[in-house]
Formats: sequence, structure tokens, C-alpha cells
Amino acid sequence: MLWKRLFLVFIIVLNMFLVYRLLVSEQSVFAYLDLKAQYSEMGARIADLDQQSLELSREIRLLASDGPYIERMIRQEMHFVRENEVLYLLSGSPAGDPSGALPDDE
Repeated sequence: MLWKRLFLVFIIVLNMFLVYRLLVSEQSVFAYLDLKAQYSEMGARIADLDQQSLELSREIRLLASDGPYIERMIRQEMHFVRENEVLYLLSGSPAGDPSGALPDDE
């Protein structure tokens, strides 16, 4: 009879320990859910960075080999003009946007 009681006490203590580990400790279900959310966020961030990397690689290839693209970028970013051309910069347009369109957030 004593062994049965000791065994029962041991099982109860073990169950309490397991419930504590499941709900409260650093390895709990809630910690797992937090890590799972962080993992998903990092996966999305990696996908965004991969896309940016592809876009930058494409632009590097164009800048290294495509003359008309290089000329267009120089004219657009640095406001260079050819002979007998006049460049009008409107006061409301941002410096990098020669089209004169205002950004969406204004």
C-alpha cells in the first residue's frame, strides 16, 4: 500500500512538472508560438531581400552594359541635358523626380 501511495505522489509531481514545462517555462507552448511567428516574419523578410537583390542585380547588369539605360539614369538622377535642351524643375517636384508629380503621401 505504501508503494502505491509513493507511486501516486510521484506521478502527481511528475504531472505538475510537465504542466509547468508546457505552460510556463522557456520551452512552453507560448514560447513555441512566438518563435513560429518570428520564423514566419524572417521568411517574409528574406523573400523581400531576395527580391531587392534581384532588382539590384538587374540594375547593375543594365548599368554595366546598356548605354541608353545609363544615359536615361544620368539624365533623370543628375538632371543632365543635351545641347539645345532646357530642363524645367518645378518648385513642387522632388529633386529626384523630373516628372513634376508629387509623391502619394503628400
